Amino acid sequence: ELLDPKSQQVLERNSSVRKLGSFVYSNSLATGVFALAAASRPTFNVWRHLLSPNCGFQIAAASTKEYVSDCEELSFNDLRERVWDHCGGVLMGWKRTCDRYPYLNPKDKSERFIWNDATMERDELIMLRPPPYARPTDQDAAGDSTPAEAEEDTNGLSCVGVPTDSGMQMPGVPQDSS
Repeated sequence: ELLDPKSQQVLERNSSVRKLGSFVYSNSLATGVFALAAASRPTFNVWRHLLSPNCGFQIAAASTKEYVSDCEELSFNDLRERVWDHCGGVLMGWKRTCDRYPYLNPKDKSERFIWNDATMERDELIMLRPPPYARPTDQDAAGDSTPAEAEEDTNGLSCVGVPTDSGMQMPGVPQDSS
């Protein structure tokens, strides 16, 4: 974690330190999240919900063998649908065996990649996943339920946000009516 410009300068000048790991510029990250939340009430609601202590969501890495069969050519969008159908999670990206860093939020979400059983055990999908007992129902995915019904369907726990015409609907989170 880098908190100040001096640490960043040391890191930029010292390649041996950079090779030791990955670094997060936490002040920049916090500022970016704050700016996103301030610019949009629905975005603020999503962040408030995700950061609440009893949210239950977690960022998880799951083996691709749960989502891919044998050898397939799949895009981010294909995998996103499979993650949603399997656990109600939201795909963020993946970490493949041959890559040093994870591949997150690709620009071209329709670009297809080959996924094969030779690396399936070690390749991972990175997702935002609700607790196993808070999986959205088909009715939630269709957008037919109200937030109260969605909470009731999950024993009082909120499910992952479901896309709606007006943006992201988070069950149990008040939505901006403007």
